[in-house]
Amino acid sequence: MSTITSVLDGCKPRTEVLKGTLTDAMFGADFGAVVQGTSRAKIYSDGRTFFENTFPTSTLKKITHHVFSTLAKPESGLALRLSTGFGGGKSHALMVLWHLGKNIADRNMGIELLPVSGRPKKITVAAIDAEKLGAEKTTHKDVLTHSFWGELAYQIGGKSVYDLVAAEDHPHSVPDNQVISEMLGTDPVLVLIDEIVVYMKALDDRGRNSLQVFIRKLLTEITNRKQAVLVITDPAAQLAYDEEAKAIESQIRRLDEDLSRKVSDYEPIGREAAQIISRRLFEDIDRSKAGAVADVYQEIYQRIVSETDEAVPKEVLDKEYKKAIKDNFPFHPRLMETAQNRLGPLPNYQRSRGALRLFARIVRDVWSRKLDVPIISAADMNWNDADIQGELLSRLDRQEFSGAADEDIGHHARDLDKEYNTDMHTRVASALLLESLPLTDTSYLRREEVTQICIGPENAGHEPGEALDRLLGICWYTYPALAKDAFQFKTEANVNKLIEEGIASNMVPETEAVQNIHAIVEGYFRGASFSLKRWPETPADVRDEQKALSLSLCDSVEKARDIVNLSRKENGETQPRAYRNAIIAVAPEPGLLKQAVDNARRYLIASRIRKERKDPQIKKQINGILPKLERIHKISAVRGFNQIFLYNSEPRSLDEKYLVAKDETLFRGTGGQGKIMDYLNEKGLALKSTGALDPLVVVEKLVPAATPSTQYKGAVSCADVLDQAYRSSSLKLIVDTEPIRKGTEKAVLQGSLLLRTSDGRVYDDKGCIIGDEGQRQRREDLLTSFPLDEQTFVASSSASCASDWLHVDDVKKGDVVSEPPPPPAPLDFPVDIDNWEQAQKTAQERELLEGILKTNDVEAMSRLPSVAQPLSARTVRLTINMSGDLKDGGFLNFSLERIKPEHALKPLQKAAGFARNLRPEYDFEAKLELDFRSNDGQKGRSNMEGPLQQAHGQADDLIEVEFRFAPTK
Repeated sequence: MSTITSVLDGCKPRTEVLKGTLTDAMFGADFGAVVQGTSRAKIYSDGRTFFENTFPTSTLKKITHHVFSTLAKPESGLALRLSTGFGGGKSHALMVLWHLGKNIADRNMGIELLPVSGRPKKITVAAIDAEKLGAEKTTHKDVLTHSFWGELAYQIGGKSVYDLVAAEDHPHSVPDNQVISEMLGTDPVLVLIDEIVVYMKALDDRGRNSLQVFIRKLLTEITNRKQAVLVITDPAAQLAYDEEAKAIESQIRRLDEDLSRKVSDYEPIGREAAQIISRRLFEDIDRSKAGAVADVYQEIYQRIVSETDEAVPKEVLDKEYKKAIKDNFPFHPRLMETAQNRLGPLPNYQRSRGALRLFARIVRDVWSRKLDVPIISAADMNWNDADIQGELLSRLDRQEFSGAADEDIGHHARDLDKEYNTDMHTRVASALLLESLPLTDTSYLRREEVTQICIGPENAGHEPGEALDRLLGICWYTYPALAKDAFQFKTEANVNKLIEEGIASNMVPETEAVQNIHAIVEGYFRGASFSLKRWPETPADVRDEQKALSLSLCDSVEKARDIVNLSRKENGETQPRAYRNAIIAVAPEPGLLKQAVDNARRYLIASRIRKERKDPQIKKQINGILPKLERIHKISAVRGFNQIFLYNSEPRSLDEKYLVAKDETLFRGTGGQGKIMDYLNEKGLALKSTGALDPLVVVEKLVPAATPSTQYKGAVSCADVLDQAYRSSSLKLIVDTEPIRKGTEKAVLQGSLLLRTSDGRVYDDKGCIIGDEGQRQRREDLLTSFPLDEQTFVASSSASCASDWLHVDDVKKGDVVSEPPPPPAPLDFPVDIDNWEQAQKTAQERELLEGILKTNDVEAMSRLPSVAQPLSARTVRLTINMSGDLKDGGFLNFSLERIKPEHALKPLQKAAGFARNLRPEYDFEAKLELDFRSNDGQKGRSNMEGPLQQAHGQADDLIEVEFRFAPTK
């Protein structure tokens, strides 16, 4: 990329600009004061200074050449109309003609505009600023003039020429053509008339008609004689500015018709406003550096478009735009366009004067801040500067935008800049506010224009768009315009401000927000891993019992701590919880809960505003931000519940990996229960389901602590061993009982314990002893499975009951030994399977309870119903979550939860349509939840091996499965 320097290095502002000593008189070219010799601004009154500060635009050159070539050659006269409203450069153009005419003999004056060879030798110049012309009289040292023609005659030749029209010097009397011809004289004559509409409004109807007649006669005489030129500013263009002039609209229209037939139109500024302003504000501009800036920005725009099509307007890639950057340097072409075409029509702006004042303020601010930018754009507008804000808001009667300037730029944008360590938010907001000032339907910026204005050499290209999106999320006066992907500031508060006002007025109370959070958290922590206890108030609300691991959702850390540690007796007294390894609690971190409540209130208020407000821009904005508010609301709700409580221990905070990601659009995977289970396992806080408890723990801690059996002296029941495991302070959480059973089994196989089943079998490390009383025999069958129930007992080999349990009878050969029936299969827990083959095998023994078919591929989503069809689930529910950047700009967040796949919304087709409009890197998940349980929830579906095989044949690798099977009977 080409090298580039700062405007501070490539330009030298005039001293008066940097000092801020430019007055309004310096900005406003007062033609009448110059003519009368009363102007205090040397830049206008002194011819040489005036031309030093005047840029020779092509239009000014054309005007001066046309005027003075007519005056220099024996050709027919000429009438010119400067067709522009106030502030459009007409007064400056009249001054060019005045100073050249008055100094026609000075061959060095105005040489950039008029070559010496094109000048007449002498000229009579008459100039009238009609705004300063008295309706009744104008005083001179030797004459009082009473009419427009009386004043013009005096301007042409003093009292001697005035005497020609003295008899008709009254607004109601018009001199005839012969008198007007004599008044003009025989020498080359240049007549300059400015602000005639202001003079006309001071006349009565007869006087206005008389003036109309005189102008027609004057035009006739000028155009019919040689070496005569009349230059008059366009009166019709001033009607929109001056309300009082509407009273004489018909006369002005007639005058305009006369002028249109007889004059040529010129717009003095043309397309060279930047050069005019630069000439006035800078002593020197290094044009080589202007070319370097143009090269760099052309490269920037081309690079951005090569990476992201339509990221900037197509026009910026043209050679003409590169030239515009160079010609407008040090100002961005879009800034000049805005100043001329968007702000120009505003009544109080006065185009060239307004632009000159504004750009002088901007230059002074840029140099005072030492702003290191290669080109000055609307993004560099310092809305904190009182002069700039006064120039744009007070002068243009746009004070209602002060809220946007102070709040959205001064606070919101700057806060975002601090958070993201950039200045892009302030740049985007500054540019957007300037473009919004006209308050018209088109006073907005499209996304690609934001990038065009705000991008710099140090940016990758995406920063302005990202900053814009963040601003829309928090600013109070930014709106999405009704045009596609366009944005603007408005004076009315937007949805963000309405939400803040709703919070201040308690539109949604905190209690309602908390209820909403609780509903989301409940949904997130649903599952089969834990027995869920919802929002208990006291320890008494969670029974102290030996059952599957329970998870208590608590709304405060205080309640969570009490519930895992305490229980209550029937008389209401508090005591330590007995089954400490069967319970955990989850509670919110107070600071995060407060954030979650704030986010919930914002979302709920926004939802209410959407129902109540009818304004289309409010609707468009709220539809754009509501999905994001909902996502933030849900994510912050579940992320807030990150405190885990176990018995008699300090609370633990869930690590980031166990929380829902901040940018996640749905609760993927196993949900909250799965996250907690992963946490417990990885942190070593729970007994692993696949492992076995240390046999020494069973022998030395659990068995001695168990209640002795009354049936077998020295023995304890396995149920009581399990009970002690749940109570033990030295054990971890018990997710399921299999580790206890396996630890007991190992203790038996190692010879540390004996085990007696309900059918009388006794196992030790050598095998088992079976048979009825008197027929007990030893077998080599080792212990494999048994239930942890009240009918199964364990004892040490030294226990009183051991000799009786191990007794073997002397059975004679040939005696029939009766054998007890095999022991019942041990109780087990539901089984989760995540592959088709294992699911088909498991279905041979177990009932199918639930299933999930899910995919992250949009095309595979359409196949989910056909895969599910052979399974004939009792209920089928579809969930779709999709989010990502749209191809033509903007962000999509689409979510449907647990609806029927055949719903009238056509969710599968709608999701596929959305996907076609997203950029490739979007997030997507679709899943079918299948429920096979009976209506009472007690039974699952048996004989599912065949249907599972059929469904497997319909699926592919893009579809993942999860099945839950019931315990074996």
